[in-house]
Amino acid sequence: MIFNQWPWIYWAEKSPADIALITEHRQYSWRQLVAKIKCVADNLHRQLLAPESMIVMLRGKNSFSMLLCQLALLQLGARILPLNPQLPESTVVELITGLSVDYMIDFTEQPLFLPKVKLLYYRAVIAKSVNLQHGVTGPLPFMPSLPATLILTSGSTGMAKAVVHNITAHLNSAKGVLSLLAFEREDCWLLSLPLFHVSGQGIVWRWLYRGARLAIKATISLPHALQQCSHASLVPTQLWRLLKIKEVEQKFSLQNVLLGGAMIPHELVTTAKQHGIRCWLGYGMTETASTLFAKQADSTLGVGLPLIGKSLRLVNNEIHIQADSLALGYWWQGKILPLAL
Repeated sequence: MIFNQWPWIYWAEKSPADIALITEHRQYSWRQLVAKIKCVADNLHRQLLAPESMIVMLRGKNSFSMLLCQLALLQLGARILPLNPQLPESTVVELITGLSVDYMIDFTEQPLFLPKVKLLYYRAVIAKSVNLQHGVTGPLPFMPSLPATLILTSGSTGMAKAVVHNITAHLNSAKGVLSLLAFEREDCWLLSLPLFHVSGQGIVWRWLYRGARLAIKATISLPHALQQCSHASLVPTQLWRLLKIKEVEQKFSLQNVLLGGAMIPHELVTTAKQHGIRCWLGYGMTETASTLFAKQADSTLGVGLPLIGKSLRLVNNEIHIQADSLALGYWWQGKILPLAL
């Protein structure tokens, strides 16, 4: 799939009445979703001073509002930085100083007020009707090679780095995963991983690449959130718990689970298969926009072969990776620092 416009607008024109998004309370077609995004974009455009190339931090847990703001900001030309709301304020202050953050949208109940970072407001416009005749501004031309997202690394070896990806990299990552794991237009993937993590972004871009369905059900339990969902990204403990909930077992629509975060016990894979659930595992990096290698889980070792557009070699006990989803570099002090190659 090669897009010549924003993916959500493409699907709204191609399949306007198809279901695009499922929340706790209702479903949205692609036409309705794009109308919502436009409403949010118009409101944010009024608040932003020259949104093109601005860095906007999105602080919060997954929500419909946060996803709308992400897509609206991208089509305005801004660069988004999703942020874990659990990070200490001192760490956030240090990060925004080095990353030259211009604006922030805070989706938490305890917002931070940071020096030199302007707050943007979204709540009123999210609740408005989407039946608007004329907006303030249209989306910028689709330029997928420009920097779009800044995703923080784990910071396990020091201060987290902000990895810069363009939309081409995100879509190429999605293409690689979906070349192995079937995800069709009628399927639905639960957004079970945070948008501030590269794996959460991976779910969003697979949804947009395929024009399938995405479920955001942040305020209800995982077993109930998985109803209507065919796909999910989970850690082994979550899947074990699901399989032990007998009253939910008969209601599973779940067919495919992408597992990560730990070793995958073969017993878990076998038990899941008995319930009609295929388990997949893989390996990826923030710098490669999520998954590089993947396979259907079995009793053998390894994380699978390189996906489409990815390759590797071993040189003096080092793993060298080449990928069409490789980051542009690391964002620091208003510039992109190239990856060491």
